[in-house]
Amino acid sequence: MLKLLAVRGAIITTDANGCTHDVAQAVLDAGADYLLALKGNRAALHAAVAAVFETAGSGGRTAGACADYDLTAERGHGRVEFRQVWTLPARVLGVAAPTLPGLQTLVHVARTRGVAGRGTTDHVYYVTSMAAPARRLNVAIRAHWGVENHLHHALDVVLGEDASRVRDKTAADNLGSIRRIAQTLLRNDPSKLSLAMKSRRAGLSSAYLRHLLTLGHRS
Repeated sequence: MLKLLAVRGAIITTDANGCTHDVAQAVLDAGADYLLALKGNRAALHAAVAAVFETAGSGGRTAGACADYDLTAERGHGRVEFRQVWTLPARVLGVAAPTLPGLQTLVHVARTRGVAGRGTTDHVYYVTSMAAPARRLNVAIRAHWGVENHLHHALDVVLGEDASRVRDKTAADNLGSIRRIAQTLLRNDPSKLSLAMKSRRAGLSSAYLRHLLTLGHRS
């Protein structure tokens, strides 16, 4: 797929399923940088990265012996989230550790969420071909989850994509395209209604549906 896209200069992010030698090489061949989540499916590399961060003292509220550190906080919807990011140069793994082509930086992310006085912390590791500061990597990782929250989540919750029982591939592809067009039309409406409310209103009001279909096409 990367061969079909103009991604030169871009940052390609994936979940842990994309953390493979072939994906990393394909991204580099396309002139882009990769930022890949690292979990147990790459057990040896995951263990090696976790070990070097433990030695460097990541996990607290300081940089420790890491190369760089970033901390951000967000509040909203009755909860607070702290995101901490530590980085180390890939060379600290040593020559005996498994690696990926073009690997430059190791990343440790701790996400702490607090709701009603209770908090939980998740620790996730990433590997990237970028020699970038922690702040830039923090933004890129956050942006990856924006795709999930603003695209796939909306398609499922608002437009019921995951609940679809259509099994014919052509029909499923066609319906998928229609859902994405519908989602774009709903997002184009600048009103403060949620996507779910806009969708419901479009089903009840021909005038509002006409408004959505003609946005940007009026003389």
